Amino acid sequence: MNNRLRLSVFEDVDNFDNYLKWLNDETVFRFLESNNRVSSERDIWDYINEQKKSGSIFMAVILKSNNEHVGNLKIYNFRHEQGLKSAEYSRLIGNKDYWGIGLGSELGRLALEYCFGSLGLDVVLAGCMSSNVAAIKSNLKLGFKEINTTNKYIIEKDIVEKVISFSINKCDFLCV
Repeated sequence: MNNRLRLSVFEDVDNFDNYLKWLNDETVFRFLESNNRVSSERDIWDYINEQKKSGSIFMAVILKSNNEHVGNLKIYNFRHEQGLKSAEYSRLIGNKDYWGIGLGSELGRLALEYCFGSLGLDVVLAGCMSSNVAAIKSNLKLGFKEINTTNKYIIEKDIVEKVISFSINKCDFLCV
């Protein structure tokens, strides 16, 4: 498949106008735990630098055809236990103009290739709210297996939501 997306460091993003637009859109944050929206470019840079300091990888997702920043990828909670390297990832197509055309699954494949190939991980974990049907379908389509469902109180939204945890190992992704 011809990949329509590429990953980029934020320093290479031309401007944050579109990013600010979708970060301040409550529809974009409907299925995310946080509803804290970034309101300025300074806030974005503070968040990017905070992620770097914490050891997370936080990258911009760029649409190749027009070089537009359409989403983000975060890889975090790196662990090395029992001889296995693992991390969690979260992905977001934030620009609603590109929803519903398969970019979420495409980003998932690109992210897993990066995690297993470039980072040498053995296991990748992901999670989503049970109400996010599109993310559940995308995770299963990518080969993730459901490993756990928990209730979580989301302070920012004052609700209890079921959160589904998923896992995929390197061979299940690459050996298919």
